[in-house]
Amino acid sequence: MPRTEIRIKTKAGICDATIVRPEGQGPWPAVIVYPDAFGVRPAILDMAERLAARGYYVFLPNMFYRHTGFAPPPNVEELFADTEKVNAWFAKYVGSLTTTMMRDDAEAFLDQLAREERVTQPHVGVVGYCMGGRYALITAGSFPDRVVACASYHGGNLATDRPESAHLTAARIKGEVYIGAAIDDPTFPPAMRERLEASLVEARVHHRIETYEGCRHGWTISDTPAFNPGGSEKHFETLFTLLEGALKTVRVVRRYKSAPEKIYDAWLDPAKAKVWMAPQGSGKIVRATIDAREGGAFSLVALRDGQEVEHTGEYLELVRPRRLVFTFEVPSLSPEISTLKIDFIEIDGGTELVLHHEGVLPEYVSRTAAGWSKILDMFESSLGL
Repeated sequence: MPRTEIRIKTKAGICDATIVRPEGQGPWPAVIVYPDAFGVRPAILDMAERLAARGYYVFLPNMFYRHTGFAPPPNVEELFADTEKVNAWFAKYVGSLTTTMMRDDAEAFLDQLAREERVTQPHVGVVGYCMGGRYALITAGSFPDRVVACASYHGGNLATDRPESAHLTAARIKGEVYIGAAIDDPTFPPAMRERLEASLVEARVHHRIETYEGCRHGWTISDTPAFNPGGSEKHFETLFTLLEGALKTVRVVRRYKSAPEKIYDAWLDPAKAKVWMAPQGSGKIVRATIDAREGGAFSLVALRDGQEVEHTGEYLELVRPRRLVFTFEVPSLSPEISTLKIDFIEIDGGTELVLHHEGVLPEYVSRTAAGWSKILDMFESSLGL
């Protein structure tokens, strides 16, 4: 995979970073990788290669640039062989970054990615290891409109008593969160896990916290004493699932005052579909047919610039009033067939609608998300739901 070394201006100075990307011109979804306490090094670059091979533009910052400048990272195996040296390294670097510093750096990183022509805009994913897990959560909470996926693996000190604790950003997180925890990890004990879980639940953040049995702190990274090959592979599986779902899937959430039954039924009413399925400026629906049963089909024909464009699909799952799943295609524009999954969740007498559009090409994710956002806004305003 191609690698590029770059330097980025931050509020504190100049930060060096490594880009690992797929072959070709892109664009690709971006993922910021925050390394563990030992920084960007061959073992971390190997992990970035795995991500790039899956179609991601991987951004690896040197989080210690304030101290190390552009110096090479340490030899981790040598550090762990000398207890005094490894303790000195942790003492100097691990606690050196404040939440404000992390937030300032993340803003500079996101600005850099926003300027990259090879990066799909505007959403990114973040993943952190060890101390990087805290940075990932803080980035997700500080820039909720940019970060749609956040993962932490053997992250430490994620929910402390400090006023700048990472878990306090949970209320602002809009993306999905995955926490991979080690067993018997003194940096993430059970009480801390409970505190983090409670904050994510209270904020209604879509999340999962999972303990990796038999894996100790540092298990994902090949040059650490705790490296566990099986656990590391599982970590890649969960990370790919998270990123695929967030960066290669459109997710739009809306809340309506009406009950789920009313919202669900409006999706399957041809007369109503003709009203709300064409947001202002995108033409109008001139014909609508809906055969609302599993295996049944729908056809919505829009008139755009004098041309008829058919949107069609097949219903795969109908569970009134909780869920709709159907295929979606526009035959005249593309041979691609994607899938929509819509969940209707009752909340305080109203409905939270969660739409997932899977199988969207990366370069069309942002455009598709904007389209569905307009349609769902039209759904509420035109039908009074």
